[in-house]
Amino acid sequence: MLNKNGLDDWAQKDKSLLSDVACERMTMDNIYEKLKTMNMPLSKWYYGHFHQSHHEAIDGMLFSMLDIIEIMKLTS
Repeated sequence: MLNKNGLDDWAQKDKSLLSDVACERMTMDNIYEKLKTMNMPLSKWYYGHFHQSHHEAIDGMLFSMLDIIEIMKLTS
């Protein structure tokens, strides 16, 4: 299960962390939506930052969250 456990602990040390994470998410969502509206041939979306590994297909798109030093072979 994916969750934000631990983020609250870090947010105690960095008061802007939660708003930074929300802004980052909104920015990436906006980029994704813009690419979709431009009919870009998207089939895979790679991202990191959260120190977890998770791969999930949603509406024909493979989303891959990469962990620290996790490597994915890019294929067409």
